[in-house]
Amino acid sequence: MQLRKPTPQNLLQAGFTLIELIIVVVIIGILAAIAIPKYIDLTTTAQTNATKAMAGQLASGAAIQYAAVQAGTAASSTYSSSCSTAWNYTAGGAQTGYTIGGTNNTCTLTGPNSSSAAFTMP
Repeated sequence: MQLRKPTPQNLLQAGFTLIELIIVVVIIGILAAIAIPKYIDLTTTAQTNATKAMAGQLASGAAIQYAAVQAGTAASSTYSSSCSTAWNYTAGGAQTGYTIGGTNNTCTLTGPNSSSAAFTMP
């Protein structure tokens, strides 16, 4: 009967098998295939939300101007509910890439990525 000699620890090989490495690569590939389209979609969502925020800014600026004219505290005593004058009631003025259209105090702001948001002039 022959006794087995214990192998020293420094002679043992350690590492991953080929199957384990392939499984890890496949999992990373699946995660990348799911994550990349989500990040690409974030750009469009951000531009759409920027247009909505700009429409909110225009609506609130017009409401503040309307209230100031009604209270008699505005620098100018005139207020126009025309959509084309909406930029006049914001501090920044007209923004590049945005257009305003609409009738009957209901305005539509169109952004540079063709996203749109509606707001109402008082």
